[in-house]
Amino acid sequence: MIQLFSTNTLLKNRLKSIDIPLTHISNNTQLNEEAIIITDTAEVGKLFEINANFILFALTPSPNFNEGTSLLAQGVKGYGNSFMHAKHLRRAIITIKEGNIWLPPSFMQELIAQVAPHYTTKAATGSAILDTLTKRQKETALLIKEGLSNKEIAQQLRITERTVKAHISAIFERTGTTDRLSLAMHLNEI
Repeated sequence: MIQLFSTNTLLKNRLKSIDIPLTHISNNTQLNEEAIIITDTAEVGKLFEINANFILFALTPSPNFNEGTSLLAQGVKGYGNSFMHAKHLRRAIITIKEGNIWLPPSFMQELIAQVAPHYTTKAATGSAILDTLTKRQKETALLIKEGLSNKEIAQQLRITERTVKAHISAIFERTGTTDRLSLAMHLNEI
């Protein structure tokens, strides 16, 4: 179940275009703890005061890293631009529905870049993870660790973005990670 708790008419109309069943809620007593609640960033604090277990996807017309990290620390499961393309909005909702966190790619890159240096690499275990990968997968994993986007990885390795995505899927499967941030942290922390 997806619920929209927002007075933003533009957002409501955009959500209609993604072909996912959605209920518009105007009264916070109608909110369902098990639903994904799409809301404006300004409503997050109030909603968490009502119930800290809400699954919130916070949208804003101007996302920024500081606001996003603050909202993540509060417990939101997704953060992004309320004007994002419908296919990305749909993917974000599906990602959250699957129990994962969704962030814009640029935000994820910044998060990796800021978090990764705080971990020390222990070569033996880190190399054990890398040893399970092919040469190209290792190169791709190390570039993910540096915070590069798929496009940047493709350019650096002189391969297509589609091939990068295939390598990333294989890397996640072989390493038991589910996203770029957890992979980068494993490569730095372990």
